Amino acid sequence: MLLFQISYSSYYYFPQKVSALAMNLKTPENQAQSREVAEALLPQVELTERLGPLFWKKLRGLVMALGASVIASLMGAAPAYLRHIPIAQFTFTNFLLISMLSFTIIFHQERGIPDCKGSAWFIAGRCLVGGLGGVLRYWSLVELEYGDAVALSGLLPAFAAITGRIMWRDRITLPTIIATLTGIVGVGLVAQPGFLFSEGKGYGYRIFIGLGSYLTAAIAYSFMRGVDRTISKLLIPGFLSFTISIYSIAFFFIKSEPLVSPGCYTDRLIIIAVVVAGIAVLVLMNYALTIEQTGPVTLVRTTDVFFAYIVQVVLFGKTPNSLSIAGGFLIFSCTVIVTLDKIFLQSIPFFRRCQI
Repeated sequence: MLLFQISYSSYYYFPQKVSALAMNLKTPENQAQSREVAEALLPQVELTERLGPLFWKKLRGLVMALGASVIASLMGAAPAYLRHIPIAQFTFTNFLLISMLSFTIIFHQERGIPDCKGSAWFIAGRCLVGGLGGVLRYWSLVELEYGDAVALSGLLPAFAAITGRIMWRDRITLPTIIATLTGIVGVGLVAQPGFLFSEGKGYGYRIFIGLGSYLTAAIAYSFMRGVDRTISKLLIPGFLSFTISIYSIAFFFIKSEPLVSPGCYTDRLIIIAVVVAGIAVLVLMNYALTIEQTGPVTLVRTTDVFFAYIVQVVLFGKTPNSLSIAGGFLIFSCTVIVTLDKIFLQSIPFFRRCQI
């Protein structure tokens, strides 16, 4: 409400007031008084007119990452819902269709593959490492409970902070460290491993599938920082999806699963919806990573956990226990911390000094 009032004032009240005062300046008897009031209002006009664009400029990467989280939570439920379809077949079909659709749009718009010589190595790193992470993530969705598989994304900021520091010399701020530690504690409460809780979930080696997916994702996200922003937003999703489909073929032979035809129109509609959602997530994340540091973007992506448990309750009818709810709240608080850091905290001298 406060932001609405500020925005309303900046676009309606102040410009009209200043315009009226400018007209009064033409009247000799009101000239002195009008000039004094106008000079007092002009700084407020400049501040409020800059507030909206400045607010969006600071947060647009994080807003896009948050939108990707919402869509990814809905999209990630598909493999858990379609358990009768082998995960390697699902992944291959899904990402092959995404790559075909992406390249079709690119060829229609660009009349060919755009020139990306200056970013070729970064695109290759993004696709090769990110493709492996994509396969591992989908594998974890069927090996672990849906909420727990997504909860592991809370470790992504820690991985991203390390890779961002190594690859791009990014500064790690104190709020980022606090948010990362908060997310790790939240993941512990959500996953409830056996060595910390009396009733463990017995995942064993399968937990490393999820951890490996987010470790490779953090590395792949860091590669995006070197990609030219003018490159088509569908080029990388197209290459990345094609790479995941190739990895899926190898994964299919490793799992030795039989092919299964979608049994009904509902299954086919879900697969098509996942393809569209997958393109949206890839485009939003790729754009967010080109205009924002890896750490804040990945911190916002930890809201996957919050939305995943909503999906789990609505679609699968499984209500998380109190520990899982507390962990989801802690992970969601990471977004609040990093958003405050972007808007206010970086301007405070104490937090500017507390950087690594």
